[in-house]
Amino acid sequence: MSRQIRWSAQTPPVDNLNAFDPVEEDEADAEAASTPPPPAFTFDLAPYAFPDPASIPPREWLFGRHYIRGAVSATIGAPGRLKSTTVLTEIVGMAVGRDLMTGDELRSGPLRAAYLNGEEVQDELDRRVAAICQHFGIKPDDCGGRLWVRSTRDKPIRVAVRGPRGDAMVQGAVVTALTDWCNQRQIDAIGIDPLISFHAVREGDNGDMDLVCKEAFGAIAGKTRAVDLVHHPRKLAPGESNATVDDARGASAVLAAVRLARVFNFMNTAEASQLGIAEDDRRLHVRIENGKNNPGPIGKAHWVCIEVENLANGDQVACSSSWTPPNPFDGVSVDDLKLVQKLVQTGAFRADSRSPDWLGWWMAENLPMLNIKTRYRDQPRNKAEVARLNSILKIWLKNNALEIETRHDDKRRQRDFFVAGRAAETPHTTRPADDDDDQINLL
Repeated sequence: MSRQIRWSAQTPPVDNLNAFDPVEEDEADAEAASTPPPPAFTFDLAPYAFPDPASIPPREWLFGRHYIRGAVSATIGAPGRLKSTTVLTEIVGMAVGRDLMTGDELRSGPLRAAYLNGEEVQDELDRRVAAICQHFGIKPDDCGGRLWVRSTRDKPIRVAVRGPRGDAMVQGAVVTALTDWCNQRQIDAIGIDPLISFHAVREGDNGDMDLVCKEAFGAIAGKTRAVDLVHHPRKLAPGESNATVDDARGASAVLAAVRLARVFNFMNTAEASQLGIAEDDRRLHVRIENGKNNPGPIGKAHWVCIEVENLANGDQVACSSSWTPPNPFDGVSVDDLKLVQKLVQTGAFRADSRSPDWLGWWMAENLPMLNIKTRYRDQPRNKAEVARLNSILKIWLKNNALEIETRHDDKRRQRDFFVAGRAAETPHTTRPADDDDDQINLL
Protein backbone atom coordinates (compact mmCIF):
# COMPACT_ATOMS: atom_id res chain seq x y z
CA MET A 1 0.00 0.00 0.00
CA SER A 2 1.57 3.29 -1.04
CA ARG A 3 2.24 6.10 1.39
CA GLN A 4 2.39 9.70 0.29
CA ILE A 5 3.30 13.01 1.82
CA ARG A 6 0.18 15.10 1.35
CA TRP A 7 0.16 18.85 1.63
CA SER A 8 -2.66 21.11 2.70
CA ALA A 9 -3.62 24.14 0.63
CA GLN A 10 -2.45 26.65 3.19
CA THR A 11 0.22 26.59 5.82
CA PRO A 12 -1.02 27.42 9.35
CA PRO A 13 0.39 30.66 10.76
CA VAL A 14 3.69 29.97 12.47
CA ASP A 15 3.09 32.34 15.34
CA ASN A 16 0.29 30.26 16.85
CA LEU A 17 0.95 26.66 17.84
CA ASN A 18 -2.75 26.09 18.41
CA ALA A 19 -3.41 26.69 14.72
CA PHE A 20 -1.98 23.31 13.70
CA ASP A 21 -5.24 21.60 12.72
CA PRO A 22 -5.33 18.25 10.91
CA VAL A 23 -6.09 18.28 7.20
CA GLU A 24 -9.45 16.77 6.32
CA GLU A 25 -9.04 13.39 4.64
CA ASP A 26 -11.11 14.17 1.53
CA GLU A 27 -9.30 17.47 1.08
CA ALA A 28 -5.93 15.79 1.50
CA ASP A 29 -6.88 13.04 -0.94
CA ALA A 30 -7.93 15.53 -3.61
CA GLU A 31 -4.82 17.64 -3.17
CA ALA A 32 -2.54 14.60 -3.21
CA ALA A 33 -3.98 13.61 -6.60
CA SER A 34 -3.05 17.00 -8.05
CA THR A 35 0.42 17.10 -6.47
CA PRO A 36 3.12 16.18 -8.99
CA PRO A 37 5.25 13.22 -7.95
CA PRO A 38 8.73 14.02 -6.68
CA PRO A 39 11.60 13.57 -9.15
CA ALA A 40 13.11 10.10 -9.27
CA PHE A 41 16.23 9.58 -7.19
CA THR A 42 19.39 9.37 -9.26
CA PHE A 43 22.47 7.52 -8.10
CA ASP A 44 25.92 9.07 -8.10
CA LEU A 45 28.01 6.20 -9.41
CA ALA A 46 31.33 7.78 -8.47
CA PRO A 47 33.33 5.75 -5.95
CA TYR A 48 33.35 6.82 -2.34
CA ALA A 49 35.64 9.77 -1.72
CA PHE A 50 37.38 9.32 1.61
CA PRO A 51 37.32 12.62 3.51
CA ASP A 52 40.04 13.71 5.87
CA PRO A 53 38.74 12.50 9.30
CA ALA A 54 39.78 15.81 10.82
CA SER A 55 37.47 17.62 8.40
CA ILE A 56 34.34 15.63 9.36
CA PRO A 57 32.11 17.80 11.58
CA PRO A 58 31.88 16.30 15.10
CA ARG A 59 28.52 15.51 16.64
CA GLU A 60 27.13 18.57 18.38
CA TRP A 61 25.88 17.47 21.78
CA LEU A 62 23.47 20.04 23.19
CA PHE A 63 22.70 18.54 26.59
CA GLY A 64 24.38 15.55 28.23
CA ARG A 65 24.57 12.50 25.98
CA HIS A 66 20.97 12.45 24.83
CA TYR A 67 20.31 15.57 22.75
CA ILE A 68 22.27 15.92 19.48
CA ARG A 69 21.72 18.73 17.02
CA GLY A 70 20.08 17.32 13.89
CA ALA A 71 18.94 14.05 15.51
CA VAL A 72 15.76 12.53 16.91
CA SER A 73 15.96 10.76 20.30
CA ALA A 74 13.46 8.88 22.48
CA THR A 75 12.71 8.91 26.21
CA ILE A 76 10.80 5.79 27.27
CA GLY A 77 9.11 5.11 30.59
CA ALA A 78 5.86 4.08 32.21
CA PRO A 79 3.71 6.68 34.01
CA GLY A 80 4.99 8.03 37.31
CA ARG A 81 8.68 7.50 36.56
CA LEU A 82 9.62 11.16 36.18
CA LYS A 83 10.26 11.01 32.43
CA SER A 84 8.10 14.05 31.58
CA THR A 85 9.33 15.97 34.62
CA THR A 86 12.94 15.19 33.77
CA VAL A 87 12.55 16.18 30.11
CA LEU A 88 10.90 19.46 31.12
CA THR A 89 13.68 20.09 33.66
CA GLU A 90 16.25 19.53 30.92
CA ILE A 91 14.41 21.89 28.56
CA VAL A 92 14.33 24.63 31.22
CA GLY A 93 18.00 23.97 31.92
CA MET A 94 18.86 24.43 28.26
CA ALA A 95 17.21 27.84 28.28
CA VAL A 96 19.17 28.77 31.40
CA GLY A 97 22.40 27.37 30.00
CA ARG A 98 23.21 24.70 32.55
CA ASP A 99 22.28 21.25 33.74
CA LEU A 100 20.02 22.14 36.65
CA MET A 101 20.55 18.81 38.41
CA THR A 102 24.34 18.88 38.38
CA GLY A 103 24.89 22.62 38.18
CA ASP A 104 27.29 22.18 35.24
CA GLU A 105 27.33 24.90 32.60
CA LEU A 106 26.42 23.74 29.10
CA ARG A 107 29.36 23.79 26.70
CA SER A 108 27.04 25.27 24.08
CA GLY A 109 25.89 28.04 26.39
CA PRO A 110 22.19 28.98 26.77
CA LEU A 111 19.95 27.38 24.15
CA ARG A 112 16.52 28.13 22.75
CA ALA A 113 14.28 25.26 23.79
CA ALA A 114 10.61 24.27 23.48
CA TYR A 115 8.39 21.66 25.11
CA LEU A 116 5.04 20.59 23.66
CA ASN A 117 2.74 18.37 25.73
CA GLY A 118 -0.36 16.74 24.31
CA GLU A 119 -1.64 15.21 27.58
CA GLU A 120 -1.67 18.00 30.15
CA VAL A 121 -3.52 21.31 30.24
CA GLN A 122 -1.52 24.53 30.32
CA ASP A 123 -2.22 25.11 34.01
CA GLU A 124 -0.53 21.82 34.89
CA LEU A 125 2.51 22.65 32.78
CA ASP A 126 2.67 26.06 34.48
CA ARG A 127 2.69 24.31 37.87
CA ARG A 128 5.55 22.06 36.79
CA VAL A 129 7.65 24.91 35.47
CA ALA A 130 7.00 26.91 38.65
CA ALA A 131 8.07 23.92 40.78
CA ILE A 132 11.24 23.41 38.71
CA CYS A 133 12.15 27.09 39.00
CA GLN A 134 11.48 27.10 42.74
CA HIS A 135 13.42 23.89 43.31
CA PHE A 136 16.51 25.03 41.42
CA GLY A 137 16.32 28.73 42.22
CA ILE A 138 15.56 29.84 38.64
CA LYS A 139 14.08 33.25 37.84
CA PRO A 140 12.27 34.10 34.59
CA ASP A 141 15.10 36.43 33.57
CA ASP A 142 17.51 33.49 33.73
CA CYS A 143 15.74 31.98 30.70
CA GLY A 144 16.13 35.20 28.72
CA GLY A 145 13.07 34.64 26.52
CA ARG A 146 14.57 31.39 25.23
CA LEU A 147 11.90 29.02 26.62
CA TRP A 148 8.55 27.86 25.13
CA VAL A 149 6.24 25.50 27.05
CA ARG A 150 2.86 24.81 25.50
CA SER A 151 -0.04 22.41 25.98
CA THR A 152 -1.51 21.07 22.72
CA ARG A 153 -4.13 18.85 24.34
CA ASP A 154 -7.13 20.93 23.32
CA LYS A 155 -5.73 21.81 19.86
CA PRO A 156 -3.77 18.69 18.87
CA ILE A 157 -0.85 18.79 16.46
CA ARG A 158 -0.97 15.70 14.23
CA VAL A 159 2.07 15.36 12.01
CA ALA A 160 0.60 12.24 10.38
CA VAL A 161 -2.90 10.83 9.94
CA ARG A 162 -4.60 7.93 8.17
CA GLY A 163 -6.07 8.62 4.76
CA PRO A 164 -9.42 7.41 3.39
CA ARG A 165 -7.87 4.09 2.33
CA GLY A 166 -6.24 3.60 5.71
CA ASP A 167 -2.73 4.40 4.58
CA ALA A 168 -0.59 6.72 6.67
CA MET A 169 0.26 10.13 5.35
CA VAL A 170 2.42 12.92 6.70
CA GLN A 171 0.52 16.19 7.04
CA GLY A 172 3.03 18.23 5.11
CA ALA A 173 1.45 21.57 6.00
CA VAL A 174 1.66 20.81 9.71
CA VAL A 175 5.25 19.61 9.50
CA THR A 176 6.23 22.64 7.42
CA ALA A 177 4.47 25.06 9.77
CA LEU A 178 6.02 23.55 12.88
CA THR A 179 9.45 23.53 11.23
CA ASP A 180 9.01 27.16 10.19
CA TRP A 181 7.93 28.05 13.72
CA CYS A 182 11.09 26.45 15.09
CA ASN A 183 13.28 28.07 12.43
CA GLN A 184 11.92 31.57 13.03
CA ARG A 185 12.61 31.23 16.74
CA GLN A 186 15.91 29.42 16.18
CA ILE A 187 14.83 26.54 18.41
CA ASP A 188 17.80 24.33 19.29
CA ALA A 189 15.87 21.52 21.03
CA ILE A 190 12.23 20.51 21.31
CA GLY A 191 10.55 17.92 23.51
CA ILE A 192 7.46 16.14 22.13
CA ASP A 193 5.45 14.57 24.96
CA PRO A 194 4.02 11.99 24.45
CA LEU A 195 4.59 10.72 20.92
CA ILE A 196 1.11 9.11 20.70
CA SER A 197 -0.54 12.55 21.04
CA PHE A 198 1.19 13.93 17.94
CA HIS A 199 0.04 11.48 15.28
CA ALA A 200 -3.09 9.54 14.33
CA VAL A 201 -1.62 6.52 12.54
CA ARG A 202 -1.26 2.89 13.61
CA GLU A 203 1.15 2.73 16.51
CA GLY A 204 1.83 -0.95 15.90
CA ASP A 205 2.60 -0.60 12.18
CA ASN A 206 6.30 -0.33 11.37
CA GLY A 207 5.70 1.52 8.12
CA ASP A 208 3.44 4.07 9.77
CA MET A 209 5.79 4.77 12.68
CA ASP A 210 8.87 4.88 10.46
CA LEU A 211 7.09 7.58 8.46
CA VAL A 212 6.20 9.52 11.63
CA CYS A 213 9.70 9.41 13.10
CA LYS A 214 11.73 9.94 9.95
CA GLU A 215 9.65 11.93 7.49
CA ALA A 216 7.84 14.07 10.06
CA PHE A 217 10.03 14.53 13.13
CA GLY A 218 13.20 13.92 11.17
CA ALA A 219 12.22 16.81 8.93
CA ILE A 220 11.54 19.01 11.97
CA ALA A 221 14.95 18.13 13.40
CA GLY A 222 16.70 18.80 10.08
CA LYS A 223 20.36 19.64 10.64
CA THR A 224 19.87 22.34 13.23
CA ARG A 225 17.92 21.00 16.23
CA ALA A 226 17.44 18.07 18.57
CA VAL A 227 13.99 16.46 18.86
CA ASP A 228 13.17 14.21 21.82
CA LEU A 229 10.09 11.96 21.60
CA VAL A 230 8.63 10.90 24.95
CA HIS A 231 7.16 7.43 24.53
CA HIS A 232 5.46 4.78 26.65
CA PRO A 233 6.53 1.15 27.05
CA ARG A 234 4.35 -1.88 26.48
CA LYS A 235 2.77 -3.65 29.43
CA LEU A 236 5.46 -5.84 30.93
CA ALA A 237 4.98 -9.57 31.21
CA PRO A 238 4.39 -11.13 34.66
CA GLY A 239 7.68 -11.32 36.53
CA GLU A 240 9.29 -8.45 34.62
CA SER A 241 10.08 -5.44 36.78
CA ASN A 242 12.13 -3.20 34.49
CA ALA A 243 11.49 -2.06 30.94
CA THR A 244 14.22 -1.75 28.33
CA VAL A 245 14.23 0.41 25.22
CA ASP A 246 13.16 -2.72 23.33
CA ASP A 247 9.91 -2.60 25.32
CA ALA A 248 8.84 0.65 23.66
CA ARG A 249 5.15 0.38 22.89
CA GLY A 250 4.00 -0.39 19.37
CA ALA A 251 6.19 -0.80 16.33
CA SER A 252 9.92 -1.43 16.66
CA ALA A 253 10.42 1.17 13.92
CA VAL A 254 10.35 3.89 16.60
CA LEU A 255 13.48 2.55 18.26
CA ALA A 256 15.12 1.89 14.90
CA ALA A 257 14.43 5.40 13.64
CA VAL A 258 15.82 7.40 16.57
CA ARG A 259 19.51 8.07 17.08
CA LEU A 260 19.44 7.68 20.87
CA ALA A 261 17.03 6.18 23.37
CA ARG A 262 16.89 5.98 27.15
CA VAL A 263 14.55 4.24 29.56
CA PHE A 264 13.25 5.23 33.02
CA ASN A 265 12.60 2.55 35.69
CA PHE A 266 11.88 2.53 39.39
CA MET A 267 14.62 1.12 41.59
CA ASN A 268 13.88 -2.58 41.99
CA THR A 269 13.95 -4.59 45.21
CA ALA A 270 17.38 -6.11 44.57
CA GLU A 271 18.93 -2.70 43.90
CA ALA A 272 17.31 -1.25 47.02
CA SER A 273 18.72 -4.09 49.12
CA GLN A 274 22.22 -3.65 47.70
CA LEU A 275 22.17 0.13 48.13
CA GLY A 276 20.69 0.10 51.61
CA ILE A 277 17.40 1.75 50.58
CA ALA A 278 14.26 0.82 52.50
CA GLU A 279 11.61 -0.98 50.46
CA ASP A 280 9.10 1.79 51.20
CA ASP A 281 11.46 4.37 49.66
CA ARG A 282 12.72 2.60 46.56
CA ARG A 283 9.98 3.98 44.27
CA LEU A 284 11.22 7.47 45.05
CA HIS A 285 14.32 6.60 43.00
CA VAL A 286 14.37 6.22 39.22
CA ARG A 287 17.18 4.74 37.14
CA ILE A 288 17.85 6.29 33.72
CA GLU A 289 19.69 4.01 31.36
CA ASN A 290 20.87 4.53 27.81
CA GLY A 291 19.71 1.83 25.46
CA LYS A 292 21.13 2.57 22.01
CA ASN A 293 24.82 2.84 21.32
CA ASN A 294 24.81 4.20 17.76
CA PRO A 295 26.84 7.32 18.62
CA GLY A 296 29.18 5.63 21.09
CA PRO A 297 29.40 3.21 24.04
CA ILE A 298 26.33 2.67 26.18
CA GLY A 299 26.63 5.08 29.07
CA LYS A 300 26.48 4.11 32.69
CA ALA A 301 23.10 4.33 34.37
CA HIS A 302 22.39 7.39 36.45
CA TRP A 303 19.65 8.14 38.94
CA VAL A 304 17.09 10.79 39.75
CA CYS A 305 14.84 10.97 42.77
CA ILE A 306 11.42 12.43 43.41
CA GLU A 307 11.26 15.55 45.56
CA VAL A 308 8.16 17.63 46.24
CA GLU A 309 7.89 21.40 46.01
CA ASN A 310 5.16 23.30 47.85
CA LEU A 311 3.96 26.15 45.64
CA ALA A 312 2.54 29.42 46.91
CA ASN A 313 -0.92 28.43 45.63
CA GLY A 314 -0.96 25.41 47.96
CA ASP A 315 -0.17 22.77 45.29
CA GLN A 316 2.44 20.10 45.84
CA VAL A 317 4.36 19.27 42.66
CA ALA A 318 6.91 16.53 42.09
CA CYS A 319 10.35 17.54 40.89
CA SER A 320 13.22 15.51 39.47
CA SER A 321 16.54 15.80 41.32
CA SER A 322 19.87 14.17 40.67
CA TRP A 323 20.70 11.38 43.12
CA THR A 324 23.91 9.47 43.74
CA PRO A 325 23.56 5.97 45.22
CA PRO A 326 25.10 5.79 48.70
CA ASN A 327 27.98 3.43 49.35
CA PRO A 328 26.98 1.14 52.24
CA PHE A 329 30.67 0.84 53.13
CA ASP A 330 31.27 4.55 53.70
CA GLY A 331 33.26 4.75 56.96
CA VAL A 332 33.89 0.99 57.15
CA SER A 333 37.57 -0.05 57.39
CA VAL A 334 39.29 -3.39 56.98
CA ASP A 335 39.88 -3.37 60.75
CA ASP A 336 36.09 -3.28 61.26
CA LEU A 337 35.71 -6.38 59.09
CA LYS A 338 38.52 -8.13 60.98
CA LEU A 339 36.76 -7.31 64.25
CA VAL A 340 33.50 -8.79 62.94
CA GLN A 341 35.29 -11.92 61.71
CA LYS A 342 36.85 -12.37 65.16
CA LEU A 343 33.50 -11.81 66.84
CA VAL A 344 31.60 -14.43 64.83
CA GLN A 345 34.09 -17.09 65.82
CA THR A 346 32.15 -17.25 69.09
CA GLY A 347 29.30 -18.78 67.08
CA ALA A 348 26.73 -16.64 68.85
CA PHE A 349 25.48 -14.39 66.06
CA ARG A 350 22.51 -15.26 63.90
CA ALA A 351 22.03 -14.60 60.17
CA ASP A 352 18.34 -13.71 60.58
CA SER A 353 17.59 -10.01 61.14
CA ARG A 354 14.41 -10.96 63.02
CA SER A 355 16.49 -12.40 65.83
CA PRO A 356 17.80 -10.26 68.71
CA ASP A 357 21.11 -12.10 68.17
CA TRP A 358 21.44 -10.93 64.57
CA LEU A 359 24.99 -9.80 63.78
CA GLY A 360 23.68 -6.54 62.33
CA TRP A 361 22.39 -5.39 65.73
CA TRP A 362 25.85 -5.82 67.25
CA MET A 363 27.39 -3.86 64.36
CA ALA A 364 24.88 -1.02 64.83
CA GLU A 365 25.78 -0.73 68.51
CA ASN A 366 29.53 -1.26 68.34
CA LEU A 367 30.73 0.17 65.02
CA PRO A 368 30.22 3.93 65.51
CA MET A 369 31.74 4.72 62.11
CA LEU A 370 28.55 3.35 60.52
CA ASN A 371 26.59 6.16 62.22
CA ILE A 372 23.62 3.80 62.59
CA LYS A 373 21.20 4.50 65.39
CA THR A 374 18.92 1.50 64.86
CA ARG A 375 18.73 -1.00 67.71
CA TYR A 376 16.81 -4.24 67.92
CA ARG A 377 14.41 -2.90 70.54
CA ASP A 378 13.92 0.48 68.84
CA GLN A 379 10.35 1.11 67.72
CA PRO A 380 9.89 2.04 64.98
CA ARG A 381 13.16 0.90 63.45
CA ASN A 382 14.87 2.89 60.75
CA LYS A 383 14.27 0.68 57.69
CA ALA A 384 16.97 2.37 55.65
CA GLU A 385 19.57 1.65 58.33
CA VAL A 386 18.49 -1.99 58.57
CA ALA A 387 18.71 -2.23 54.77
CA ARG A 388 22.26 -0.86 54.90
CA LEU A 389 23.31 -3.43 57.51
CA ASN A 390 21.79 -6.19 55.41
CA SER A 391 23.60 -4.90 52.34
CA ILE A 392 26.98 -4.94 54.08
CA LEU A 393 26.47 -8.47 55.38
CA LYS A 394 25.27 -9.76 52.00
CA ILE A 395 28.36 -8.40 50.27
CA TRP A 396 30.65 -9.89 52.92
CA LEU A 397 28.91 -13.21 52.30
CA LYS A 398 29.20 -12.81 48.54
CA ASN A 399 32.90 -12.11 48.82
CA ASN A 400 33.46 -14.96 51.28
CA ALA A 401 34.60 -12.74 54.14
CA LEU A 402 31.73 -14.30 56.11
CA GLU A 403 30.03 -17.65 55.73
CA ILE A 404 26.85 -19.21 57.12
CA GLU A 405 26.81 -22.36 59.23
CA THR A 406 23.53 -24.17 59.89
CA ARG A 407 23.33 -25.88 63.29
CA HIS A 408 21.10 -26.27 66.33
CA ASP A 409 20.75 -23.49 68.87
CA ASP A 410 20.59 -24.04 72.64
CA LYS A 411 16.94 -25.05 72.27
CA ARG A 412 17.78 -27.67 69.66
CA ARG A 413 16.21 -25.65 66.86
CA GLN A 414 18.05 -25.52 63.53
CA ARG A 415 19.29 -22.00 62.85
CA ASP A 416 21.74 -20.17 60.56
CA PHE A 417 24.78 -18.57 62.22
CA PHE A 418 27.57 -16.40 60.84
CA VAL A 419 31.12 -17.75 60.86
CA ALA A 420 34.36 -16.25 59.59
CA GLY A 421 35.43 -16.80 56.00
CA ARG A 422 38.64 -15.79 54.24
CA ALA A 423 41.06 -13.37 55.84
CA ALA A 424 40.05 -9.74 55.29
CA GLU A 425 42.15 -7.60 52.95
CA THR A 426 39.79 -4.69 52.21
CA PRO A 427 36.57 -3.50 53.88
CA HIS A 428 34.36 -5.16 51.29
CA THR A 429 36.35 -7.73 49.28
CA THR A 430 38.73 -10.60 49.83
CA ARG A 431 41.13 -12.28 47.47
CA PRO A 432 39.18 -14.86 45.44
CA ALA A 433 40.32 -18.44 45.23
CA ASP A 434 41.99 -19.39 41.95
CA ASP A 435 39.00 -21.50 40.92
CA ASP A 436 36.33 -19.09 42.11
CA ASP A 437 35.14 -17.69 38.78
CA ASP A 438 32.01 -16.21 40.31
CA GLN A 439 33.91 -13.94 42.72
CA ILE A 440 32.89 -10.34 42.05
CA ASN A 441 33.24 -6.99 43.71
CA LEU A 442 29.75 -5.53 44.02
CA LEU A 443 30.92 -2.01 44.90
